[in-house]
Amino acid sequence: MSSSPPNILLRTGWATQNVGDVAHTPGSLRMLYSRFPDAHITVWANHLNDEIRAMLYRRFPTVKIISGNIYDKEEPCPPEIETAFEAADLFIFNSGMAMNFGLFNFDWNGPVYNLMPLMRCIEQGIPFGLFGQSFDRFAHPSVSLFKPVLDQAAFIFARETHSVAYLRELGFSTKIIEFGPDGAFGIDTLDDEKAEAWLSAHGLEEKEFLAFNIRTNTAVPTGSDSPLNPTNPNPEQQRENEKWLQVCATVITRWVRETGKKVLVAPEAFKEINAAKTMLLPLLPEDVLSKVVLRDTWWNADEALSTFSRARAAFGMEPHTLIMALTAGVPIVHARPLRHGRKGWMFKDLGLGNGLFDIDAASADVIADAVIHMDREYEEACNQAKKGYERIYERQEHALDVIAQILGNN
Repeated sequence: MSSSPPNILLRTGWATQNVGDVAHTPGSLRMLYSRFPDAHITVWANHLNDEIRAMLYRRFPTVKIISGNIYDKEEPCPPEIETAFEAADLFIFNSGMAMNFGLFNFDWNGPVYNLMPLMRCIEQGIPFGLFGQSFDRFAHPSVSLFKPVLDQAAFIFARETHSVAYLRELGFSTKIIEFGPDGAFGIDTLDDEKAEAWLSAHGLEEKEFLAFNIRTNTAVPTGSDSPLNPTNPNPEQQRENEKWLQVCATVITRWVRETGKKVLVAPEAFKEINAAKTMLLPLLPEDVLSKVVLRDTWWNADEALSTFSRARAAFGMEPHTLIMALTAGVPIVHARPLRHGRKGWMFKDLGLGNGLFDIDAASADVIADAVIHMDREYEEACNQAKKGYERIYERQEHALDVIAQILGNN
């Protein structure tokens, strides 16, 4: 490797009201700094707020944070983005589902916008790679747009082997296409003081509660309409909400009655606070409801991680609450709709397939059995979680080896 510290430009920070979209950034930064402690790392954040910025600076005091759009109508590229590209030895596009077309919609704006930084790298001769991405669908004719760009990547680490197989099936010829975990698996930012105070105030004792998240077809606070966040759910989406939440209610009811332990319904996305309050809690019997606590205020990823690490086990329709729990050795069960994408399969790749379910196909009691099993066979469940994270660590180290080689050859 060159004697001078490398310059790494990390494109990340997809949203501020989704814990997972926040967690990608500190998770990937921890991994990069662990291998390259003297690196000059610039976070180019898509979305950011003061609280997230402060969290990043507390944990990574040398990181540089920039924002802005690479193009905005006919406005020139902001100078700080220009400078970041000029200095970059490597560009990394962080974890998510950005490289898809036709999964949820057929809008070209998103794919074109996400590919533009990679095209800029090609123009300037900057090595670039994708870290922990899911590749779900390239509807015709989008392969003609994506393939010429992604084939020139130095690496593509997909966060589940399903995505790896899909890229190979489509004939992508990138030199390195491998399983590489979601960046959120690297997170270690904590706010124990906030977490402990909140848990204490709500009667939740360490290792005596189930952390629980839901996902519904409901609108985000901004009111912007999308297939996953409809402002006016259609009858099919309403039926899905009813089915999913009835499954969740069954899991909660059986957990409370059969283990005697409490449940923390914790939001992975801000919009689910209201959904839980108005759609889930009314389904619970009174004796169960008395042992269920709803986190009804939003939080940052550091407080969330400190909270999940104190749970006995975690259940979720969304994966990132579970990713964060798993980093602390907390056993997990994931039940998700398959149409939300391949990302849930990452847990099977970690040897945790016994706790992975299609919520539209598996019965509520089968899912509940798996959740209760984590409590009854707690040592076994914790050991399984530990082995899953060991697999994560191995793949993280391999990805860092690849990055080190690229930087050394640059």
